[in-house]
Amino acid sequence: MEKEVIRLRKVEVTTHNKAWPSMFEEEANKLRDIFGSEIIEIHHIGSTSVNGLKAL
Repeated sequence: MEKEVIRLRKVEVTTHNKAWPSMFEEEANKLRDIFGSEIIEIHHIGSTSVNGLKAL
């Protein structure tokens, strides 16, 4: 029987970062380069997409 490996990661709640939209665009462009026409749309969702919300 294999032993299950549990990996924990640090979660940090931070205030809104004005760089998040440009960071999203950078990542979205990487995905577009990789997947090309297979991608229809890419959306920035969650707390990092809303100014004034803390991110988790």
